[in-house]
Amino acid sequence: MEIEGREIGISNIGVYIIIMSIVWVKKMERKIRVRKGRWEWIGEEYYRVIGRIVKENVGEERYVRMIYVIGGIIIMGNMSGMVPYSYTVTSQIGVSMSMSMIVFIGVNIIGVRERGSEMSSIWWPRGVGYKMSIMIVGIEMISYMMKVVTLGVRLTANMLSGHTLLVIISSMIGKIYKMGGMVSMMGVMGGMVMLMVLIVLELVIGVLQGYVFVLLSSIYIRDVSESH
Repeated sequence: MEIEGREIGISNIGVYIIIMSIVWVKKMERKIRVRKGRWEWIGEEYYRVIGRIVKENVGEERYVRMIYVIGGIIIMGNMSGMVPYSYTVTSQIGVSMSMSMIVFIGVNIIGVRERGSEMSSIWWPRGVGYKMSIMIVGIEMISYMMKVVTLGVRLTANMLSGHTLLVIISSMIGKIYKMGGMVSMMGVMGGMVMLMVLIVLELVIGVLQGYVFVLLSSIYIRDVSESH
């Protein structure tokens, strides 16, 4: 589609994110029936876990829904690469940085709304001399801005490295199979066992990285909400 001479379109990653967001919200927010299905059970357990994380780190539950949606999209993005002929959405640095930027902007909006001008105390420590405080403020602001970078890079690095390893092992198994012979078959069997272990490990890492993203988001909200 062209608008004023500029071509505007949507990439495969954008389509994936839209589909995952719709599926996650629809599946997890279905009305509870008398006989709970698999999705209702998963949704309730996931909501309890998110509620516990937010309550333990923030101290209140009004941010649970926001963290619930963000965590769900991250986990589904991590798991999307386990579908055959698909790829991991969160292994793209642009996607991970976009999600971390959304969290970063949201956290700052919460901080300004909760504390107003007092939020500057995050960068301006009390009881420090004027000359020393200038240097400390610079360091603190750089450290604060790096949160958005580390949040996205950590997610991308973990997901990309794991799936790259799966591709390497799969390619190695294919080459060993083409060699033929008994030794080749034993190598293929060993490679398949290794591949299955890595797949299970990738599933665990996908969920774990979603947990880390949610946990850090809750900690960031706590940091801007509390007095320093």
